[in-house]
Amino acid sequence: MQRDILFFIRGLPQKYHVSGKHFFMADDEGGMCKLLTKIGETVPELKEFIVETTVSKLSVAGFRNDYENESDSVCDAWHRLEGILDGVSLLTEEQQCKVGSIFLIRQDDSPDAELKTYIPKGRLRWGTPTGEAAKSWAARHDQIANYVLAFINCVSFEPWASLSELRKQLAYSVKMFRHGIISGEPGIEYLCKFSALEGLVCGSHTKNKIEMLKKRLKIIFGPCLPQLETDIQRLWDQRCEASHQAIAFDEKFQADLPLLEKIFLGVFIFAVHHIEKATTLLELWDYASKFKLPGFVLLDPPVGTIKGPFRDIFITTNLKVKNIGRRFDPAFKAGEEILDDFKKRSQAGDSHK
Repeated sequence: MQRDILFFIRGLPQKYHVSGKHFFMADDEGGMCKLLTKIGETVPELKEFIVETTVSKLSVAGFRNDYENESDSVCDAWHRLEGILDGVSLLTEEQQCKVGSIFLIRQDDSPDAELKTYIPKGRLRWGTPTGEAAKSWAARHDQIANYVLAFINCVSFEPWASLSELRKQLAYSVKMFRHGIISGEPGIEYLCKFSALEGLVCGSHTKNKIEMLKKRLKIIFGPCLPQLETDIQRLWDQRCEASHQAIAFDEKFQADLPLLEKIFLGVFIFAVHHIEKATTLLELWDYASKFKLPGFVLLDPPVGTIKGPFRDIFITTNLKVKNIGRRFDPAFKAGEEILDDFKKRSQAGDSHK
């Protein structure tokens, strides 16, 4: 079934609009923004996005394709848009554009289009633990909080110049961990969190880091993670692939984040536990053989709760935009004319070489 998908973009200068066969980009001349502002009164996500356009003009990107399933159609359009914006990012480094989660979709030659929400990826925690599980999970939170407070007292409230090597590395690693969380991209989150772990385990050490990771982490986790060496090798290989080849956007990164987070938490607890005794990473790891990992570090989320990644979430708003379909066909036709003109000029240029 043929479908037209229209995404809304904030902060994309007109001079970087591209068009071609079955896709176009254009500035909104005010009508669409007014329409969406009105609809936004009942759709908070849309209202927030439209409010942001007061400082950046609204652009639209339309894609036409033919898939049996609507979800495949939207995903295809989204990936094509991402590819365009990846390239444009080299020209707009100082001001990256933002694509709204709300989009319009039209089927075949329908005069109307539906307003829907698409969330490509993310992470969530769902469900409320009960009974003993709830108590254990709450106790875990409180125990972690104690270590976090100790970290804040020892690192965040002291002059940077006065901090020891260990305290500075803790500060760097925790900051990197946080920036992984707020990145919004699982592959980038993975790289940040692995870097945070690597910093606390290896520091400035540059040779045979994978062997150092396996050796030192095995001392801390011991029998608690019997497959640790195999897991660390896999995490390391993925880290290298992502870091050196920019292959950081596969689903495997989402799947391994929970394990990576547990391992980092264990090392963080270990480091904070010895923060008054050790001043360097070398001194810290001398205490590893005598350290007993607290049980709460490896505690899984309670049964009945979900914590993990998601992909390709669609939400129906049951809202339709009447008679907007008539605007789609001329826009796609104009996009093809731009492409044809570009081809003709390219051929003319080649003929003069």
